[in-house]
Amino acid sequence: MSIRDLFPIHQRATFNGVYFVSMKFGLFLSPMAAGAQAATYGWRSSYMTLAAVMTVLSVAFVFCFEETKFVHSSNCFDEGNMKSAENNVKHRTVILEQSLQDSMPRPETPFRDFPNLRLLTSTNESLWKLLYQPIFSTMIPHVLITGIIFGAGLCFITIMASMQSIIFSEPPYRFTARELGLMHLGPFVGALLGSVYGGYLNDKFIKWASRRNSGVYEPEMRLYLIPVPVIAMAAGITIFGVTSDRVSTKCENFVTPVPQFI
Repeated sequence: MSIRDLFPIHQRATFNGVYFVSMKFGLFLSPMAAGAQAATYGWRSSYMTLAAVMTVLSVAFVFCFEETKFVHSSNCFDEGNMKSAENNVKHRTVILEQSLQDSMPRPETPFRDFPNLRLLTSTNESLWKLLYQPIFSTMIPHVLITGIIFGAGLCFITIMASMQSIIFSEPPYRFTARELGLMHLGPFVGALLGSVYGGYLNDKFIKWASRRNSGVYEPEMRLYLIPVPVIAMAAGITIFGVTSDRVSTKCENFVTPVPQFI
């Protein structure tokens, strides 16, 4: 199940924005907590906390996550059943009754979902085929472009986050671990603003554009708002890099890298 399956088309951007922000909570807020912990209890305590959290999550993944693979019912019609049903009306009636019983909602029981928690689920599908099939999706232009843009954004964030611990811990800033952690507040604010612009406002825009288009929605309508974040992101990355370089090479106390990190 995905956001596309759960929400209508005029709400998908909004809930994609919610999903985006939920990921940024862990990406940007956890370094803030880790920095404060390292400043108070030492840097080893942050890694011990990280190890404990990852251990708990690993156990939860193995024993608490439900099976997401859809398993077809053994009573569903196949080609053999259809041929035999044509020659035997009684047999066909029995299969229909069994299918109807399977489709009816079952009574609520405390452990009705227990089979979904099994560790392994057998399948007749080729796992190797499922592994290489997504590669062919890169031949679709809009999928390829989306992947490049998303990957480039992750690269920019990773590089800038790595640079800040090197640049801002040296003169003239001399930031502590707590202050370096607080530097992640900037991109978190930027993620909030971006999720609202690319999510909620994007949904509002396509509804307005669809009304102007005689009620017809076109997929490319979502692309009309792209120029603003493209310019903002390019400008922010450029200014952050240039000013950070001037700080590190000429020891000039520029404050501009901090807001551009948003």
